[in-house]
Amino acid sequence: MVCGAARIVTVNPENGSLTPVVEGLQHVRSVAADKDGNIFVGIGDPENQVKVFDKAGKALRAIGKAGGRNLEGAWDKAGLRFVAGLKIDSRGKLWVMECDDSPKRISVWDGQTGAFERELFGPTSYGAGGGAICPADPYTVIGHCCEWKIAPDSGKAECVAVIRRIRWANARFGTGKAGRVYAAAGGGWAPHYPVNIFERLAAGKWKLRTTISTDEEDPTKGQPVHITVWADRNDDEKQQPEEVKKYDMALGAWLDGWYLYFNQAMTFSGTDYRIDVTGWTPCGAPEYDLAKATKLPAPVDPPGMGRGGMGAQKDLVSEDGKYVLYNGFYGVEHSDFSCLDVKSGKLVFAYPNNYVGVHGGHLAPPAKRGLIRGAYDIVGTVAMPAPLDNLFVIGTDKGEWHLLSSSGYYVSSLFEGDTMKIKWPDEAVPGANMNTVPPGMGAEDFGGSAILAKDGAMYVQHGKTA
Repeated sequence: MVCGAARIVTVNPENGSLTPVVEGLQHVRSVAADKDGNIFVGIGDPENQVKVFDKAGKALRAIGKAGGRNLEGAWDKAGLRFVAGLKIDSRGKLWVMECDDSPKRISVWDGQTGAFERELFGPTSYGAGGGAICPADPYTVIGHCCEWKIAPDSGKAECVAVIRRIRWANARFGTGKAGRVYAAAGGGWAPHYPVNIFERLAAGKWKLRTTISTDEEDPTKGQPVHITVWADRNDDEKQQPEEVKKYDMALGAWLDGWYLYFNQAMTFSGTDYRIDVTGWTPCGAPEYDLAKATKLPAPVDPPGMGRGGMGAQKDLVSEDGKYVLYNGFYGVEHSDFSCLDVKSGKLVFAYPNNYVGVHGGHLAPPAKRGLIRGAYDIVGTVAMPAPLDNLFVIGTDKGEWHLLSSSGYYVSSLFEGDTMKIKWPDEAVPGANMNTVPPGMGAEDFGGSAILAKDGAMYVQHGKTA
């Protein structure tokens, strides 16, 4: 057993006496033993290894790279971090549970030689938020602060890098100047967390470029005010005073909620404004001058009624910036999605949005073609070729997603919301037909994202804990 965090002892079961076996250790986190009595000891910082001793306490070897893997940057599977639990199986394999969220990992090692054998990842956080698909390569995805590469033949994912250890509840990709690839990451809907924009320079290589944050809220309205925008100019990823601009303005909502209101053109919405990129710094950081933000037209609603709520923000601007789709009123039985032309302010269409949100969805009837029930929010928007044009992707609590076009057509549902019609594919492999499965467990599947990839196809990410 571990005695404190510095020594390993054996316990006499009859009288409870302790006999030291290994002493002089530091930061012991866990211990296990194999059938021969060899002792495996998980050590924390700064060693981040598993030390192996024989039953007499003689040091035999260390498992894992000395010092462990780096907390950020390129993934090193041979390095351990945050060792929390050890187990030796019947084949002599050492299983190491690591208490980490970026990523969540169990690693397997040869107990006799210390050689790395394999690693297992997952699951996601509850509801599977924070995932996004790279438009330049749909087999590259991000989630849990990490970049992943999916094998097209098997569907198995490998960790490529830890991008940045920040609060990461939502993420979206965008394409910037000269086709450069960016990703925005937000912290979720309570409270108003900063939104960080990274540039992907190459596989596993990222740099923080821009941050939009608020340090004060209007206590009477719960709205963010005093907005700070930092855009890196000298490529050092650090804020200097001349790189920061402050704005005393109330956006009316925030840029992040159930989803991140950021499209592939790198335009933010979700608030009373459309916030476009207004310039680029010498190192490629997008600049957002809020003084130039476009005030969005809004539907005429009953007094005291506010669009969104309970994590859903107000709206999402289409990929081409011409249209804005507004959420319904949270928790009500009958509301709508209202789409307005940004330039003219005219209502383009309204589509029924019923039994809104998780709580409204408690009263929802069974699934029916064209019926949007239990909608959380607007997952995203993609620009498809004519006649589809702009599509808005709607996620719901009930097992189906929906596609609405900016011209006012209900285009299609995605996935199966009728529990009596769910049919799972025989194998979980690329190419499996997902039309008859729900996007998770059919309730509180909060996450999800959508992207139009370079190959012209729309890809979506979804799941409860996957």
